[in-house]
Amino acid sequence: AGAISLTGYGVFVYGTSALIVPIREQAPSLSPSIVPYVAGLRSVTFAVTNLFFGQLMLRRGSPTQWVASGCFVAALGLVVAAMNVASPQPSDAVLLLSWGVGTGLGSGLLYMSVFQTTLAWFPDRKGLVAGLLGFGQGLGAMTWNAASLSIAAIMEGSTMLLLYGGIIIGCWAFGMLARWPPDAQPKRSSSSAKTGLCMCFVGWAEQCSSRLVALFLLCLFGMAPGFGIFTVLDFWLEEVLKPSPVYVTSTVVLACTSIMMVARPATGFAYDALGVRRYTALLISSQLAFHVLFVLQQTSGFGGNIGAKVAPAMLMVGILACFSAAITSWAPLTIDVLRKPEAVPIVLISLPTAQGLSAAVFGLLLQSSAVQDAMT
Repeated sequence: AGAISLTGYGVFVYGTSALIVPIREQAPSLSPSIVPYVAGLRSVTFAVTNLFFGQLMLRRGSPTQWVASGCFVAALGLVVAAMNVASPQPSDAVLLLSWGVGTGLGSGLLYMSVFQTTLAWFPDRKGLVAGLLGFGQGLGAMTWNAASLSIAAIMEGSTMLLLYGGIIIGCWAFGMLARWPPDAQPKRSSSSAKTGLCMCFVGWAEQCSSRLVALFLLCLFGMAPGFGIFTVLDFWLEEVLKPSPVYVTSTVVLACTSIMMVARPATGFAYDALGVRRYTALLISSQLAFHVLFVLQQTSGFGGNIGAKVAPAMLMVGILACFSAAITSWAPLTIDVLRKPEAVPIVLISLPTAQGLSAAVFGLLLQSSAVQDAMT
């Protein structure tokens, strides 16, 4: 149930770009950047939901209730968004509120309920289970993006948006089967019990510590370069090959997710086999090595003509593999290092933060003519 539910999450996160052109063609009066704005607002809403309500979701109610609520809110937002795109006078504000805030809130309500309850059933195989859940996300993203070109050729943007939403909600609904193992649901602390619903604000503060901050930063900087690869490949394909925008986004997502589908279960298995310390040390050293080699290759051009063509691709694969390891292990690391499963919603914020940070940094870098010349 967890794997099927998070397969829909892969479509939700990595399938948005396939809707850019169909929506632009059906509703040209909308801002040309409205879909990226929606994706950004959705990530912010997802982060805020987990930051302030993550403790509440873990300690009160059942996963079924939270998943059902998330599905309802997200479905309502997607239906309103599709109606807005199809209307004679579509509105950017309506799309931002319905598709951005609505689906961000819905995904925030259900993701943690499904993800953490699934891990709780396999305390000795947290890494592998997290990797298999990540495989499901990659499978959903790859399948949707492989089919998106054909779908866009026969559907308008609003209809394609409804299909996109139907697939997501259909997968997410399986999350209602999630249950906590006996006595595994985090208990309410004495302070949060006294504050009632205010526990959603004080719960995360109770978990703050130097170890949590260090772990958060480790996850943040471990994931940010991987998200940056998507931006770099998008720019390179558009500038060098100059294909259609839909082809660019679909190709980049397909290439990256296919690598991640292999790497995430493999790195999850490695986490369980190596243990926390050796796995973390290997991950950090591998990331540093791949980034240093990539910089050296780009500046010195070692390897001759063949190396100049093969080395960047191989190093990018290595960086994506490290990204997969970081994005797979953030939850197992939180549980094993902090010994507090209720801290997981806080560390989860590192994922959308890394996405936003990489987009901002690489966006600024790509405005430099020197960087553009180096890439082309």
